[in-house]
Amino acid sequence: MNKFHFYILIFLLFWAESIHAQSIKGTVYDLYGDPVASAMVEIRNADDLILAFALSKKSGDFEINISELNPSANHFLIVRKINFVTHKQQVQLSEISSKFFEIQLEDTVTILQPLVVQGEIPPIKEKSDTVIYHVESFKDGSEKVIEDVLKNMPGIDVDEESGTIKYKGMPIEKVLLDGDDLFDRNYTTGTRNISADIVKDVEAIENWSENKLLKGIENSSKVALNLKLKKGKSDFSGNAHAEAGVENRINAGITGILLSSKNKIFGLTSFNNTGVNNSPSDYYSAILSKAENERNTFQPFRYIEEEAYLGRISTTRLKRNNLWYSSLNELYKLNDKMDFRLIFNFTQDFLSHYLQDTKKYQLPNEELVLYETEDFQKRPKLAQTNLDFNWQLSNNSSIQLKSEWLDESILSINQKNVNYTTDANYKLLSKNYFTSNRLFYTQKINQQQAWTMESGFSSGTIPQNLTLSPQINFEEHNFSTGNETHQVAKSQRDVLFFNTSYFGNLNSGNNFETNLAIIYSNESLESALSQKNSFNHSHQQILHSEFTGKYGFKWNKFEFTPEFTLKNYQINFEDNLQSIQNQFNNFVINPKISISKKFDADTQLTWMASMDQAPQSLNYLFSNFIISGNRVLKRNLPQFNFSETIMSGLQFKRAKPMQFHEYEFKLNYFRFKNAYFSNHEIFNNFSEITRFYLPETNTTLSAEATYEQFLSFMYSTARLIARYRISDYKNMVNNSDLRDVSSRNLMTRLFLKTGFKSAVNLQNIFTIHIANYLVDGKKGNYNTLYQNNFKFLVRPNKVWFSSISLDSYHQNNSKNTAVFFLDYNLRFNPAKTNYTLGIEARNLLNYKYYTTSLISDYYNFENRRSLNTRHILLTARINF
Repeated sequence: MNKFHFYILIFLLFWAESIHAQSIKGTVYDLYGDPVASAMVEIRNADDLILAFALSKKSGDFEINISELNPSANHFLIVRKINFVTHKQQVQLSEISSKFFEIQLEDTVTILQPLVVQGEIPPIKEKSDTVIYHVESFKDGSEKVIEDVLKNMPGIDVDEESGTIKYKGMPIEKVLLDGDDLFDRNYTTGTRNISADIVKDVEAIENWSENKLLKGIENSSKVALNLKLKKGKSDFSGNAHAEAGVENRINAGITGILLSSKNKIFGLTSFNNTGVNNSPSDYYSAILSKAENERNTFQPFRYIEEEAYLGRISTTRLKRNNLWYSSLNELYKLNDKMDFRLIFNFTQDFLSHYLQDTKKYQLPNEELVLYETEDFQKRPKLAQTNLDFNWQLSNNSSIQLKSEWLDESILSINQKNVNYTTDANYKLLSKNYFTSNRLFYTQKINQQQAWTMESGFSSGTIPQNLTLSPQINFEEHNFSTGNETHQVAKSQRDVLFFNTSYFGNLNSGNNFETNLAIIYSNESLESALSQKNSFNHSHQQILHSEFTGKYGFKWNKFEFTPEFTLKNYQINFEDNLQSIQNQFNNFVINPKISISKKFDADTQLTWMASMDQAPQSLNYLFSNFIISGNRVLKRNLPQFNFSETIMSGLQFKRAKPMQFHEYEFKLNYFRFKNAYFSNHEIFNNFSEITRFYLPETNTTLSAEATYEQFLSFMYSTARLIARYRISDYKNMVNNSDLRDVSSRNLMTRLFLKTGFKSAVNLQNIFTIHIANYLVDGKKGNYNTLYQNNFKFLVRPNKVWFSSISLDSYHQNNSKNTAVFFLDYNLRFNPAKTNYTLGIEARNLLNYKYYTTSLISDYYNFENRRSLNTRHILLTARINF
């Protein structure tokens, strides 16, 4: 045999061996994406005999040789390790060469023994820094969506109007769906539209990091909720509902969830004219969502204000709407390292109400009384798209790209009658164009340190056009015969920013963080009120750089976190019409310190103090009048100075949601120096506000107490919340002397709900709101609102459910202001079916108007609004 034939033979032997040799490859990791080392990976047959095995490496990788196994037989892949739940799945060996296994192990759950009920799933469980709520344990039968169940869970607080969620007093950062973030900052899209029937558990995850590479490194105090769906809902599920009844009331919609190993999609479309708001945006009361609050940091200012409802009664009782809302949320995994997320929201509404106002102004040496009626319409339209791309470059580095586009239009139409003599028409068209693009880079240096970088830009434009008729006579302060008064305003803001951070944990348990940020802002305002010859053309450029250093260290049971920030502002302001040009450079130091003591794992006392200095925004620098509302003109006497805010706070907190036990006390003090003050000039048909700078101080002192306890002797949960705030400030009314004003507000709420293992349960929420004003030490306007919500819940079995609720509202300083809402709900859900039928009746007593009182230091408004009248709906819901 020559050498050539010998080499051919050797090659064929190795080639044949490589063809024959097969193996199973994969990675084992935990719920947080960290690799699990030394996990036992086994291949077993149908008789549970081990045929092959291997241990996972430090990286979590494993490989098992299966070349000698029968590819046609049934086999199982088993992964085991102490403190983790055993993973088991069936595998087909004939297809194994083309598959890479990514196996996620769940931590073993620790159950608090006092809450274990024999034969029942415990309502709350704990694992590591995660608390798990079993959804079925907190249902009373009245729930439609998961937000309704969250309101019943101890330690979780849901704002009725905005939908924002708090856990142990901390705001929720994100709401995840089976561990993935489909909704980003608009998490109310999920909580207000995902059916409560398909969610098995709600996980409250503390010390949560959005970036998996920073888990255990970032000193995070963030909290996220994870909605875990029931088994069998992992492929495709959803629901459709339809409610229709008298007065042509309709509430209908469809939602769908598609979950697979590579793709997760949540979509919905809905319509209702029953006053319900299932979208993240609230155009009736203008309460901002979490996403809108964050976006406002970069958006230009809206100089002509939209009219919004301010009051205590639920907006569902008041507003008449025609809301179309659609949303598409998709997370697609291109491979193990790359994924992208698409979020699209579309909102279109037609809001309306009718109101009557009696406005009493307490002016120096006189009292002015105005009577006003208003027929109001608002037609908002919003299209918003978010596109995110995530790329994990390696086990220690990642890139994230985030883009946002927003197109919003709001048309507001008011028809008013003032003092029964003058009819006035207001028409405001506001538009909002905004885009933002951001790049994030993360480099994990080691298990204790990381470096991040963020850069990007945003651009926003808000053009507004207001038309008033008949024409306003500004010299005589009334309406006059004539055509129209026009106010236009256009604000723009472009922002470039760069931010880099280096942070980590030390072996001693201490942590540190340094941050360098550079922000360039270019903002402008153009406005024209031609009839009054009032124009503004202001332009401000700010180059803002800052360096922050923070170090947290522990001593015994104390943790100290001193922090300081060095800021430099280079500002260029121009007002071409006023021939004002101001350039200055200012350097400030802002210190901050936090000291906390942990008495045990659940009890902590924290004190924090800080000082912040910042320049005035462009909103306080325009000189000529702008009609900022329907009948309000606003201007400034600008002063280029820095405002100063000093804050000090004390918090004592003990939270044990697993034992249905939590209490918290907060005390905060704010001191505002070098602020702007206002002179209010009140006339018969409109008001003028002039804001001016004074080296004076405003202060606010607030206290808040929260107590929650499960009362085992009566199977009831009690929750008490009390907030008290004192604000001391100064102002002028009709060119008076500078007045010392003190506003005092108290809110107390008591929640009681029984959890008897019987057909009948009760729920009651009692609330008191007290507002009081003192002017120059003398008692001023005073108002008290009493609110009570009582529910009688009947659930004789799992098929039938009914409830009767009575809401009452009463104010002590108004005549005939008591109003009562009687609602009824009946549902029928046959056993082993996926549909529900029912009846919903709201406002059965058919109250048509509600009178509320709005007060300040110089006025008292009696506000009578139209209500959503009685309506009865036949309802149907099907889960699929």
